[in-house]
Amino acid sequence: MRFGWLALSAALLPLVPACTLPYLLRQASGQVEMLAGARPVAEVAADPSCSPALKSRLAELTAALAYAARSGFYTEGAYEAIVPPGVRQSVHVLTAAPPDRLEAYRWDFPLVGSLPLKGFFDLDAARREEALLRARGFETRLGDAAAYSTLGWLPDPIVQSMIEEPLGRSLEILFHELTHRTLFVAGDARFNENFASFVGETTAKRYLAERGEERSPEFEEYSALVADELRLREVAARLHEKLEAAFRDPDRAARLAARERCFAEANAEIAAAPFRSARLRGVRRVEWSIPLLLSIDLYRGEGEQFAAALARSGGDLARLFAALRALPSGGSAVDRLRAWLATSLPEAENGS
Repeated sequence: MRFGWLALSAALLPLVPACTLPYLLRQASGQVEMLAGARPVAEVAADPSCSPALKSRLAELTAALAYAARSGFYTEGAYEAIVPPGVRQSVHVLTAAPPDRLEAYRWDFPLVGSLPLKGFFDLDAARREEALLRARGFETRLGDAAAYSTLGWLPDPIVQSMIEEPLGRSLEILFHELTHRTLFVAGDARFNENFASFVGETTAKRYLAERGEERSPEFEEYSALVADELRLREVAARLHEKLEAAFRDPDRAARLAARERCFAEANAEIAAAPFRSARLRGVRRVEWSIPLLLSIDLYRGEGEQFAAALARSGGDLARLFAALRALPSGGSAVDRLRAWLATSLPEAENGS
């Protein structure tokens, strides 16, 4: 995710609506506080008080960062410091939507354009904005981001979620955020988050496999988690399709009733799902909401398109980054990607 750019927005204050200024200043303050509290990774690893587990994870992340640099990611200045416990580092993420429409509420920001989410260092400020949206009839979801990217404008530090998560997920977070630094399309959150999610997951598995860890407990658990999350996304995709049809009803009461039926059907699918990972084993229901459903689509709805693009690039991430940067301008980046895939395929592959 990307919220650190807000720390730079002070330079743009003359261009920003007055109602946005307090928010940008709070974000800038949170970013400065976090970076000021960060310590160099080498210094922390050399400290006698550094636990063996932390030293091992820092070494893993440093090695993965070098691998990313060799693979075409932009890594300069990234993850060379770590934010220790006790320094504020959580980013709270607010999303919203009408309860009977599959349309995300959007916020407009300088530099990055319109986004269907808003990040906060200040939890109380997030809750105040959430209350305002609910008072206007929106359904909301307030959660935490595992990490975020400043798009290379600031030296992104390692945060505690990257230490506390299992190794596979920690690597996925690292590669996800590095993807944002490497390729970013202003105002197109769907493309950016889907692409970063695809690259993060793909590169984490590739990195572990290339190190010969395909039979390690860490790799097996991460693979099980990825498979389980795919099952959840498939349930969410079917739910999205059902709601799309149900929300065409002109009667609002009928739309809301259909929504509850669709949520119940989705949970029946989840209760019957054979989840294998430690994290999702035993999950029998999800607290569905429209913001949650739209968030799943925002982060994971275009995996097949990016898998095709990577195959088209010979499995080479650097070539994939270059190909996506070269997409023609105009329209959404996902639509341009689909058009590129359709026109770039050889005639025999395209079925013509």
